[in-house]
Amino acid sequence: MTFQQDHIQRYMTPEGTFRILTADSTELIREAAKRSKVSTRVCESFGRLLTGAALMQLAQSPVDRVQCRVFHSGSAGLMLVDVWPGPKVRGRVAYPRASTEPIFGNEGTVGVSRQPLMRKAMPYESSIPLVDGDIGAALQRFVLESEQVLTMFSLVCVVSDDGGIERAGGLLVQALPGWEHEFAASVMR
Repeated sequence: MTFQQDHIQRYMTPEGTFRILTADSTELIREAAKRSKVSTRVCESFGRLLTGAALMQLAQSPVDRVQCRVFHSGSAGLMLVDVWPGPKVRGRVAYPRASTEPIFGNEGTVGVSRQPLMRKAMPYESSIPLVDGDIGAALQRFVLESEQVLTMFSLVCVVSDDGGIERAGGLLVQALPGWEHEFAASVMR
């Protein structure tokens, strides 16, 4: 699936200190939910993972293939998202119809691998803990610890009572070399 009807916009602050990516991924998540036949509860988390992985691939590795895997003890089982340049996104959920709580469970990890496509190199792999099922916080922590880049994620997937996707999207704000605390304070106002 690609972001054909959806879009990701890129912005930069006038000082060149922060990169901002916004994603409208509503149609992507609708299509993924339909193809995967995911339950409403699973769709909220799966939608956030799909959007977050696409944003991370564009921000960190725009010419590489990025995979995000969520391993956990919850009822949905393994979630996998594969993002290729474009971005072209595909995903899979082990138990898409899971409806019992918790979807993610109390313990889990998010594994990220990056495969360079333009040059022959070994894939880079890393994993970080998944705390309270928060995909955005896990991706944020991954970028900070593995890439040492201050990055903030905000991911949303709103599912209606009848199981339809009302809205899905995300925001990524990333500090670029040369940023200072005063710039962050002015951006946050």
